[in-house]
Amino acid sequence: MEEWRVAPGWPNYAVSSHGRVKRLTTRNSGVAGAILASFLVCGYPSVNLSAPGTRKSVRIHRLVAEAFLEQPQGATEVNHIDASRDNNHVANLEWVTASGNRLHAYSYGKLRAAGESNGYSKLTEHAVAAIRGAGAEEMLARQFGVSVRTVRDVRARRTWNHI
Repeated sequence: MEEWRVAPGWPNYAVSSHGRVKRLTTRNSGVAGAILASFLVCGYPSVNLSAPGTRKSVRIHRLVAEAFLEQPQGATEVNHIDASRDNNHVANLEWVTASGNRLHAYSYGKLRAAGESNGYSKLTEHAVAAIRGAGAEEMLARQFGVSVRTVRDVRARRTWNHI
């Protein structure tokens, strides 16, 4: 059964336990009871909410969690339990720490720290292919801005072994 609650911080809107958002008041072109159309922001379904003098894009999963789930101390992020950003049902959401959210994403394969996905990587897959090809180690190290040791590790597949 779908339950509706007033969206915290947005008294003119209600959010449902199924992840839908509707207007509670008629204003300008918005009609009371109308379900808002959602759009994606960084892959998350979101809606535009407005109050006199302000308008904001808000992620639906955050509205559902704030309205239906008790937020434990230290938990600042909302996690999708099944790792599907489209499923904003209250049963699929939980409050977690930032660290817990990252660990969950890694376990579901949503985040990777290998290769170019690693924020500290100086090399690209194209550069790794070039390093594994012909060329002097010192010249390749200068060309790609890495150490000779890094070139040797790439060639020996001690690093970048997923390619």
